[in-house]
Amino acid sequence: MLYLLGLLAVAFSAVTGALAAQGRRMDLFGVLVLALVTSLGGGTLRDIVLNLPVFWGQDDTFVWTAITAGTLTFAAARHWHPPQQLLLIVDAFGLALVAVLGKRSRAR
Repeated sequence: MLYLLGLLAVAFSAVTGALAAQGRRMDLFGVLVLALVTSLGGGTLRDIVLNLPVFWGQDDTFVWTAITAGTLTFAAARHWHPPQQLLLIVDAFGLALVAVLGKRSRAR
């Protein structure tokens, strides 16, 4: 269950990055870079600071989830212009999932 919530958190964060990039009129490469940095950057810094193996290096499903979510968001945003509030809502969901996962992993 926690694994699926982690993937969902990565997906929401990638959508946030892709929506932010779309507002800057970037191409697919720029959108994917921003989606990957947004979705994997915080956990990467956490793992480096804690001297742990980077989580997406152990399981590449996280990277593929971020790439898929970023690509689908890029394609959807080219045909449908989402309202600006959608960025805030998706970002809030991603942050909520990360907060819940951090609380759950510390409780163990």
